Amino acid sequence: ITSIGYRMIYGTRVASITVPKNVKSCNSTSGIGTLGGCDYLKEIIFEDGTEAVPLYIASGATKVERVVIPEGVKQIGYDAFRETKKLSQIVLPESLTVIESGAFLESGLKSITIPGKITKVGHYAFQSSQLESVIFADGDEYTKATLGNYVFENCEKLETVKLSENITSIGYRMIYGTRVASI
Repeated sequence: ITSIGYRMIYGTRVASITVPKNVKSCNSTSGIGTLGGCDYLKEIIFEDGTEAVPLYIASGATKVERVVIPEGVKQIGYDAFRETKKLSQIVLPESLTVIESGAFLESGLKSITIPGKITKVGHYAFQSSQLESVIFADGDEYTKATLGNYVFENCEKLETVKLSENITSIGYRMIYGTRVASI
């Protein structure tokens, strides 16, 4: 399986799903992705060997609480976990280098550690999420990272952001509408 259609499990009682490692594309309509709109889905597990989380895969999966992303994944696609309002458990793999725009927009995440190999965090990546704390892990001296515009904008509960020395560029309004008092 390399492609999964729009709302694949919509209307079912599927509570947990394992996404095969070869899935490269997913469909979305009006912000609802492949696994979106399923009232019973609580857990998404990406199979070992996965290299990228496809764009839109769980956009609109409002009941998902836990996502497992294995080591080896390098990219999280555009709007992949947008509006996963109950998402509370995710560990980003050390191999991750890119978080695309809107990946966790309006998610329920409370805290996150961004791995040291990250080179890009796209626009709106965590905008309007429930984040309270963000830590960018230090990378090696050769890794350089850029943060897009509005990355944490309107994360109204966000108080702590620890940036790494690897960040070379920060877009505008990164922490607008947050509680962050110092960086």
